[in-house]
Amino acid sequence: MYVPRTVIARGALLLALAIPATASADSAPFRCEAVFMGPAKDCGLDGAWTVTGTGRNEAQARKNAESRLEELIEAAVELRASKAAGTIAMATVEIERKQCPSAAEAETKFYCHAEPSLAEDQLCFAALNDSSCYSGYSLDMQGVGWKMLETGHDQLCSAVRTEQQRSKASDAQQLRCEVTCLREARLRCAG
Repeated sequence: MYVPRTVIARGALLLALAIPATASADSAPFRCEAVFMGPAKDCGLDGAWTVTGTGRNEAQARKNAESRLEELIEAAVELRASKAAGTIAMATVEIERKQCPSAAEAETKFYCHAEPSLAEDQLCFAALNDSSCYSGYSLDMQGVGWKMLETGHDQLCSAVRTEQQRSKASDAQQLRCEVTCLREARLRCAG
C-alpha cells in the first residue's frame, strides 16, 4: 500500500517549523516551482507535473518543491499501476515504478524567485476544489508566510487522506485524490 512520505516525515516537519526564522535583505524567503514535462525516457507520465515549495531561503524552497514533486510522481505512478492491474500494461508500469522517479528528477526544471513578503506574519489559506476528494472547509493559518504555505499544503493533503479513509474509498480513489491534492491544492496568503 502506498504511504505518503509527508505522513512518515511529519514529526521532522513539525520540528523544522518550530525553529524561528529571521529574514534579512540577504536571506529573503523563496518560492520555487518544480516542473517535470512528461513523458521522458523511462517515465511515461504525460503532460506538465508542477508543484511549488517555499522556504526561508532558495535551497530550502527548492528542496521542499523537489520533495513534493517526487511524492507526486510516486503517487501518479502508483495510480497508473492500480489502473493497469491485471492487464498486459502492468509489466511496463512495474518498470516505471522503479525508474520513473529518478527519470523525472533528472528532467525536472526549477524556477525560483525571492519573495520577501513570505517573511511576514500573514493569514494564509489552503483549499482544494475537488469535492469528490475533499468536502471540508478551506484551512486557514496565521504565521510566517512561507511556513504557513508549507504547513497548509501538508495539512490539506492529510485532511484529504483522512476523508478518503473515513469514507472507505477504494485504493485507486485514494491515490487519485492524493495526486489531485499534490497537484491542485490552492495556497494563498493575504499579508
